[in-house]
Amino acid sequence: MEVQLITSLQQRRPLVLAVTNFITAGAVANCLSAAGMSPLMPSDPAEAAELVALADAVVVNIGSVGAEQAALLRAVVTAARQLKKPLVLDPVAVGASQARRQLITELLAGPVTLIRGNASEIAVLAGAASHGHGIDAGDEPNLAQVAAACAKRHACLVVLSGPVDYVSDGQHTKALPGGSPLMPKVVGTGDMLSAFLAGCLTLPMAPLAAAELGTAYFGQAGVQADDGQLGHWLSNFLTVLAQAPHDFGKAVQTND
Repeated sequence: MEVQLITSLQQRRPLVLAVTNFITAGAVANCLSAAGMSPLMPSDPAEAAELVALADAVVVNIGSVGAEQAALLRAVVTAARQLKKPLVLDPVAVGASQARRQLITELLAGPVTLIRGNASEIAVLAGAASHGHGIDAGDEPNLAQVAAACAKRHACLVVLSGPVDYVSDGQHTKALPGGSPLMPKVVGTGDMLSAFLAGCLTLPMAPLAAAELGTAYFGQAGVQADDGQLGHWLSNFLTVLAQAPHDFGKAVQTND
């Protein structure tokens, strides 16, 4: 892995505008800050355009779909497209309700740079049957094909996260180790990955390569944070993200 690119990311400290749900907002902000990025979290649609203009990248998720939050999501996504900012969409539990499916349909009416979701969320967006339960992924078959189908359908990058992560642009799909088995037990790790990937899309490299780099780095940081104690994982993870990449560099590999 080109860990010097992560070092350059920390030195540049990109501003990532994140619209997330109230449950994970603090975790997402702490993750971005620990990783050397600067989080910005708007709350009012009236300020969306001004704040998106300041941002280097944007990430939105539909963990909350109330009327006020939906209006904020629409305003931020519209501004991100107009200003051509890297835009990451996290379709949290998209298959759980009609309201979520409708909101995602609206948000995907225009282009996005990357969709990051679990297997069931990506299956829904690929037009396949989903076996998910709430925010939890179900046992979806042929995950590489699901990721590629979603990427083709929406003409964007897709990161399907799970025990093995899949990164696809619809033509090329790469499987990467998915991190620690403790990660699915910590609410918000997917939201954190989505936000981290938004920052990685500001790197001076092809977006697919940036998505692969960010996914692999995040997963390896999760492994490094695993001391076998669930209660320790999040604080350990933030510590790992905050350290210099060369501190665990050679353990992280994305080369074929």
